[in-house]
Amino acid sequence: MPHLLLDGISIGAALFDPHSGRIAYANDALRRTLQYDAEELTQLALHNLVHPEHHDAWFANLKNVLNGAPDPCRFETRYLAKDGRFVRMRTVQSGVRGECGAVAWISCLLEEAPAMPDDISPTPAGVTIWRWSAPEHSDGAGAYRVLAGPAPEFSEATIDTLTKSIHPDDLDQAQALLRRGLSGTAGTLAYRHLNGDGRVRWTRQAVNPVSEGGGPVTHLIGISVDVTAQPGRGDASESMLRFIQHLQTRWNKPLVVADVARQHGVSLRAVQKHFALRGITVADFLKRIRLVHAYDMLAEAGSRTTVTKVCAKCGFGNLGHFARDYRSEFGELPSDTLLRARMRHRALSRDGNR
Repeated sequence: MPHLLLDGISIGAALFDPHSGRIAYANDALRRTLQYDAEELTQLALHNLVHPEHHDAWFANLKNVLNGAPDPCRFETRYLAKDGRFVRMRTVQSGVRGECGAVAWISCLLEEAPAMPDDISPTPAGVTIWRWSAPEHSDGAGAYRVLAGPAPEFSEATIDTLTKSIHPDDLDQAQALLRRGLSGTAGTLAYRHLNGDGRVRWTRQAVNPVSEGGGPVTHLIGISVDVTAQPGRGDASESMLRFIQHLQTRWNKPLVVADVARQHGVSLRAVQKHFALRGITVADFLKRIRLVHAYDMLAEAGSRTTVTKVCAKCGFGNLGHFARDYRSEFGELPSDTLLRARMRHRALSRDGNR
């Protein structure tokens, strides 16, 4: 990757993985503009920093690059800075091809642009930008503050303010997203939450960890977007919800999607359409569920935990493919997560023996 070339230019520049969006490299100009250090940015997916109003356009331009557009894609969008501000930047995306001819990386040039009137307008309806300070102790709550969007009902807000209305079937995944954030891993999740009148709405949640100087995570910056009104988001039938719940609760069992769909009274075509509207396949949905559980097992590993055992327990038949998918999802190898957990346990044991 041409790091020296990117370091030598005066505007922001980044290289990111075209599939996961994870930033592989960001030059000094981009780090100064967004106020993240190099280590923080390489823990983030670039699309997680994009303002919710610009998500669709950002991904449409990325798709054009991946489909072989002959010219770079040029557009303006706003990116989330470390202090919670959104910075408008002119963006140029182009593909960097590998030896096989396929796009291996996306090169992105980002130049700060003058603010527009809509940059200072009220946050769009259904969007909440929040900050959660990491708890000082494992049993602490940490301070939760809304930076933009509807203010919480209670002045003494905690992270429970965010999670208390999440649908019970999705709560474990949402809490796992926050735990991974505190461990330094950015992520996104679509989940259901319940209104005061009991109606179900869909939320897309992005979580970005922030640390100081490469140290422990000090706080999380999150963007919550109500996506119920987007095509196909709010029209899931009870049968489809039962099908999804089956995948979420029996993720560690052998599953044949067609058989599970038939068991819950939905057609395979309906299942495929439901997930296609969300930009994902049902196989990838199930894989992500299993990867999240694998991460939690490794992050809370006991003395006898091994990567091979976790791989098998989470339904992955090929250790190499598991490591590849895990790294694409979390930005590190399973062995890295396991090593960090063991080092933490050793440190706690030493503290306990003093």
